[in-house]
Amino acid sequence: MHAEDEYLRELIERANTILFYKDKWEKTTQELQTKNQELEKERLESLQKSQELEQAKKIILDLALSLKKSGMSSTEIQAMTGLSLDEIQDL
Repeated sequence: MHAEDEYLRELIERANTILFYKDKWEKTTQELQTKNQELEKERLESLQKSQELEQAKKIILDLALSLKKSGMSSTEIQAMTGLSLDEIQDL
C-alpha cells in the first residue's frame, strides 16, 4: 500500500506541475497577444502620422513651387514655408 501511495503522490505532483506551467503558459500567451495588439495599434498610428506628415510636406512643397513660379524670392519662400534654400532651389 505504501508503494501505491508514493506512486499516486508522484502522479499528483506531476499533474500539479503541469497545471502550474499550463496556467503560466496561458497567461503569457494572453499577455503576448495583448502586447501584439498594442504594438499593431501603435504601428498603425505611426503609419497614419507618417502619411499625414508626407501630405503636409507635399502641400508645403506645392505652395513653395507656386510662390517660386509667381516670382517670389527664395528667402521669402523660406521664411513662409520653413523649407531650406536647397529644397526651394530644387523645385
